[in-house]
Amino acid sequence: EFDKIIIDSAPGLLLPDALVLSKIADATTIVVKSGAIGKDILINLRNKFITDKSRLTGIALNFFEIDQHSHYQHKYYHKYYKSYYATAESTQKGKA
Repeated sequence: EFDKIIIDSAPGLLLPDALVLSKIADATTIVVKSGAIGKDILINLRNKFITDKSRLTGIALNFFEIDQHSHYQHKYYHKYYKSYYATAESTQKGKA
């Protein structure tokens, strides 16, 4: 008996395996390599799973390089996470 079983299938765009398996699985997560497919194609793939009544839990984005998306890095990352990380210089100033 297992608590969770993870099934990895062929890419959903090439073969229907993922859609078939999603019908018998408790949950499905789409995993996409960053930049591998366009947004419209990803939305169409997601809609296929939704139309087939799959329990889609989300989409995971692999190989995302934050340095190549500076607008994301500066507007989001710094707004929410800048205070979590201190530079050596700011740490030294705080101790003086």
